[in-house]
Amino acid sequence: MTAKQRVSGPVIAVVLVAVGVVAYLAFNRPELAPPGVGLHDHGEEEAAAPELPWSPPASSEDLQELSIGFMPLGATAVFPPLAEDRGAGVRIALVRVGSPAASAGLRPGDLVKRFGEWTMTQPYSLVGALELVEPDKEYEVMVVRAGEERTLVVTGLRPLPPEERVR
Repeated sequence: MTAKQRVSGPVIAVVLVAVGVVAYLAFNRPELAPPGVGLHDHGEEEAAAPELPWSPPASSEDLQELSIGFMPLGATAVFPPLAEDRGAGVRIALVRVGSPAASAGLRPGDLVKRFGEWTMTQPYSLVGALELVEPDKEYEVMVVRAGEERTLVVTGLRPLPPEERVR
């Protein structure tokens, strides 16, 4: 007759905790992961990220509205805004060659903090300001570039016709 051996509750608990710790270390520490697991190391991604990351708009309507709103200036913003830019200004993603923005010296990566009399807090703030521009008026644009504030002067803007404005 064979005797059955019983395993006590605390032994099972210790084994489960050990398996959990090994699994955690294997899947959260890249150097301990099994080959081919394909872990995502957030630290390396941030260090290797391009200077100006771009995220596509949430929908095609957002892209169309944003594009229409920026046509007088000839620049587009990083949309959706980067976390560090929210409430601080509008980060410029692209500047069209030969546009009023290019003529003023606006560059991709600039953070627009003020356009004329309007303070910028999000891309739609700039869109709203561009809907109110007066033809051929000069507008001072305060930007932060490489941690330094600069004032640029934009001229040659034309207001959008009402049918092309963001609603």
